[in-house]
Amino acid sequence: VTFALLRRQSSPRTHSFRLASAPICAEDDWFAIAQSEFYVVGHNDESCCLTNSCCAERAAFLQLGNLNATYDSSSAVATCVQAVYIVSDAPGPITPGVLCREFMLSSPFTCHDTKVAMEGAVGPSSRMSCALGDFFPYASPYTKLDSAGQVECGKRLSSNRDQSRISVEMPAQHEENVALLSDQLLERVRLLAKEATQGDHRDDLHPISFGAACIFADGSSASAHQKKALEYGCSLDAICQLAPLIDRQKETSPPMLLCMADQFGVCHAPFSTGRSYLVEHGWGECFVLVQNDAGLFSIPKAADLVPGVPEWGRPV
Repeated sequence: VTFALLRRQSSPRTHSFRLASAPICAEDDWFAIAQSEFYVVGHNDESCCLTNSCCAERAAFLQLGNLNATYDSSSAVATCVQAVYIVSDAPGPITPGVLCREFMLSSPFTCHDTKVAMEGAVGPSSRMSCALGDFFPYASPYTKLDSAGQVECGKRLSSNRDQSRISVEMPAQHEENVALLSDQLLERVRLLAKEATQGDHRDDLHPISFGAACIFADGSSASAHQKKALEYGCSLDAICQLAPLIDRQKETSPPMLLCMADQFGVCHAPFSTGRSYLVEHGWGECFVLVQNDAGLFSIPKAADLVPGVPEWGRPV
């Protein structure tokens, strides 16, 4: 991976550092290629539109689809990507961005325990590693599912839920705050988020609609919904649609509890763009109502959703 980085003479057009990523893959039933380990390499690059940028990790993973892989989601197969190695000419190791974490974890070639190893320009002394799933905790119950599978999962979780109350597992480090978040408050924010999905009328683009709701310290609330686009990457995230309303309350009544839910009432942790907004813009202490693929609820803080983010400066 280091050699691949050195071969690239120019830096990306916006960032001043070069980044290279190489997923190391093992021969599996998915492939009809050489009976040995192999790798692909991706580089980062950006356009003048910051949201239209591509990280090294996603650039590398997209190449895996060109290897004549066949994947049957109904069968249990071994993970293809054994590890992802990331090197940079920045001084220290650079952890994957939140978009990259989500994209890699969504891939059929990875699992929670897929190793991510990072190294900076100073060499081996800067190395660190982490399991991919630990970099993106509380992933959506729909992770790795196609659109039909997402609908099926949503219906299942909705039908299994006890409608009378929300039973919550509070992360141990936040147990002292559980008294602040009553069942009524949790159900209120969930229903507000679910109701917000009614503003989405583009089921022709994707069958799942997302809404987001926030309850502020003074008891007031706000909600918004995802705005889908024909090219999915141009869609507007539900949590980010709340950003102007949350920022407006910055000095008077900060956000206390957030929820992003779909039309079935399933609560999802914010997706990568929503997580980045909350953590990088000063809302890491806000609680978030989330649900796993077994239907169990948790209330982590937003900061718990994005561990190990590089410090590039203060939020704007």
